Amino acid sequence: MDQRQLTLLLESIVERLDIPPSHYEKARDRCESLGNWLHRKESAVAGLSPALFPEGSFRLGTVIRPLLKHEEYDLDLVCEVALSNSHVTQKHVKDVVGGEVAAYAEAYGISEPVTEGNRC
Repeated sequence: MDQRQLTLLLESIVERLDIPPSHYEKARDRCESLGNWLHRKESAVAGLSPALFPEGSFRLGTVIRPLLKHEEYDLDLVCEVALSNSHVTQKHVKDVVGGEVAAYAEAYGISEPVTEGNRC
């Protein structure tokens, strides 16, 4: 195999592994939508200046396509709030932000249940 063929083969592999631009845009739009939800007047965290940003593979630009077509991409987000930890507990912040995420899912008809994890 010559250099040109090897280059074409590697480019083809990368193209199959890489996230399509439309999926990246969809993830970015959903992150922005959730951020807007957290900033709405009725939000329990609006006064805490919530800031959302991607974490993990999206942040690093190393997202790869799921192995199977029916699988979804995993988008990890961090929600930073302007709050001193001397005023509330971590559990309280987790519960309040989690409540807003659950309300967002319900408002937008997201069928996947919102579940609590160790840190989120």
